Amino acid sequence: MEKEHKARAAQDRRDDDCGPPSGWKERRRTTERRIPSVEETDMTEAEWLNYFGAKEGAAPPSAESHDIAADILGKARG
Repeated sequence: MEKEHKARAAQDRRDDDCGPPSGWKERRRTTERRIPSVEETDMTEAEWLNYFGAKEGAAPPSAESHDIAADILGKARG
């Protein structure tokens, strides 16, 4: 059984911005590039802890909670 060999196009059609196929219209009124923007801001330590710190009322992890988690993981692996 031999498969028919089809040659690939020499040029990638995505390289050209030729719009939608004939008979179709662009749904967007204007096209714009969607580029994410990054900004650097100053944060106080309190703001940092508010965003990334431990939740209030949450107990800090103890040795006992680590042992329980290790037992559960050991059962899952075993």
